[in-house]
Amino acid sequence: MSGLEISSENSLVELSFYNKNLSRYNRVLNSLSYSWGQRVDQALARKLAAEHLKKYFGREDIDSEDVKLADYQTGDGGIALLTYDSSNSELSAKISSLGSDYFNRSDLEGYFISVVENKKSANEEIAASYFGLASLGRPVLLDVRMFLKEENISLKEKLYLGMALVELGDYSGAQTVYDGILKDYGKTAAEFKYIDQGKDSDDIVEMTSLCSLMAMKLNTPERDAFFDYITNKSTDDILINLEKLIYLQNTVPEAEKTGSLSISAGEGVEKVKLTGTERKTMTVTYDTLKKMKLSNVNGEIECAAKFIGPLSAVLDGSGSLIGISRVYKVKGVETTSFKHSDVVGVELKVNFDAAAPEGYYQITDVLPSGLRFVPSGNWDWEQWYWGATNGQKITFGYHYSRNYKGSDTIRYYARVVSPGTYTADDAVVKHAKSQVYSFSGRKSVDIGVD
Repeated sequence: MSGLEISSENSLVELSFYNKNLSRYNRVLNSLSYSWGQRVDQALARKLAAEHLKKYFGREDIDSEDVKLADYQTGDGGIALLTYDSSNSELSAKISSLGSDYFNRSDLEGYFISVVENKKSANEEIAASYFGLASLGRPVLLDVRMFLKEENISLKEKLYLGMALVELGDYSGAQTVYDGILKDYGKTAAEFKYIDQGKDSDDIVEMTSLCSLMAMKLNTPERDAFFDYITNKSTDDILINLEKLIYLQNTVPEAEKTGSLSISAGEGVEKVKLTGTERKTMTVTYDTLKKMKLSNVNGEIECAAKFIGPLSAVLDGSGSLIGISRVYKVKGVETTSFKHSDVVGVELKVNFDAAAPEGYYQITDVLPSGLRFVPSGNWDWEQWYWGATNGQKITFGYHYSRNYKGSDTIRYYARVVSPGTYTADDAVVKHAKSQVYSFSGRKSVDIGVD
């Protein structure tokens, strides 16, 4: 592996090498270990996440919770969300796939069979029960294949039945189901893949979480992109702890625990070994970067590069889950031609797709050299706020929530300081915890004299 191409001729470049999957898995397991609440998916998440952190990451500072999970198994053999609730077939099936060691397997089998045989059961309950039975090793392959031949099968039913095929060892049949789902509903945004189906964002996350499990079992190229989507997306009314745990339980043991590589940057070769979540960080010049070569790479090692430069020169913001546009106004009229006495209003408008991740975004704008930022107290503090000013660069913080509809436009002011023709670099919006971003596009402005 040789050559790292980065457009950063006037900036030092900081490179960080690390074991890709272990860093991701460690972060998600830590989050799950603090999933407080009395629901069975929360209690099981805390317990199993703590056990995995101790086993695979040497975390002796974290204790596995002593919780009576058997109390969640009801008299009919199914598993309930809460100890005083009724059984749920979808929940029971996911826990069966995760591992039923904490529950009575025989009772679970009997519960799934009763759901399948009950004429009042909904199709999704039956599909989930076949998934549960397959996870417990029951020979239901012919039943699953017959179900898949029925007309008007919903997406969720296909996902459960596809997972059942995987559990039963019919990888070819499962791949056919998976390919059809990906073709009909699969979408790509930034580094994420997701399933675009449902009435709201929670539905999208739920369908994507189920599809991530099939992708993981089939070891498809999209599996990490699906998983990264669900771990970077918040939900309102559902939890996907079990889906995350199933994914991690099947991938963490197989992940490379150590990685190594050789780095050559002119004179000599540096051999680097990365154990667990260790990182190797180095700062190089652009000229050194052009000469750099990587060799003897063992494991799945990822490199992150940090440098100063326009993002649009190296990244493509098209097809993103978010968008940003910018206009200049003088006395309320949009224009790119200013006079020396003008006070210029700058408007940055952001828009979000239904599948965009919630949380904090950083918005950065760069004023043309002929303008200077004018501080103002006119901020929408519940939605966005002025963060910092560094020369011509102005940074804002923006909080996006589907449940709160505030202003989607940031407004600030600048004054003209010198005549001439200038280029305004891209305004950039980026999610704080993922690689979801977008650019406004550059603009040329003309400043004349009064």
